Amino acid sequence: MWFEILIYPLYIVPPEHIIYIYDLQQNLCILIIVFLILASILELKFLTKIVLSILSSIIAILHYYVLILVSKYESIALIPLFIVESTKKGSVLSLDYGQIMFIVLIVLWRKELIRYFKRLHKGIVKREATSVSSDEAK
Repeated sequence: MWFEILIYPLYIVPPEHIIYIYDLQQNLCILIIVFLILASILELKFLTKIVLSILSSIIAILHYYVLILVSKYESIALIPLFIVESTKKGSVLSLDYGQIMFIVLIVLWRKELIRYFKRLHKGIVKREATSVSSDEAK
């Protein structure tokens, strides 16, 4: 029963498109495995972060491209961290790798992002303080 629910949405995709979509999904899985191996083996130095960022961006783009192809044949709804693929006969809930890769990017660059936003905040506060003091001088 659950097996039929998981594979049903692909039945409505024409046979000539199924092979192409399966190939894309296979490449996506390979990229995710490579990403996980690199993230677990390598230290998170600057070059590693760049490689993982590029890889996660490719994963997200490929994932959403597959969704665009599948959306021609079934209804797709994006909810936080999940995708709901719906047809007349039922729905399938699956992880949204694009959103997960975006979260991975934020976690990967969190120190740099925090540093950037602190500098930005200090600059804004400094500008406001100088504009207030110049207004008082007038």
